Amino acid sequence: MQLDYHTFISFLKDSNVEKEFRENFFNCNGGQTFCRKVWDDEELPLQLVFRTLLDWDSTPEGPAFWQKIDNQFQRKFC
Repeated sequence: MQLDYHTFISFLKDSNVEKEFRENFFNCNGGQTFCRKVWDDEELPLQLVFRTLLDWDSTPEGPAFWQKIDNQFQRKFC
């Protein structure tokens, strides 16, 4: 399945984690803002989206939080 940027952002919003995702992406990626260009450039398999874009251990929420979000994402899109 091909997932576009807007659908991914909608998932984050529906899961109430858009702010956390964006802040952690910024912090885990040297101050880079998550945007459509980043999404388009990555071309990640859906099974690896959250695991690749964020270092779960480095986030205030921790691995268990992101694993739960990733599981929801996997059930919906994979």
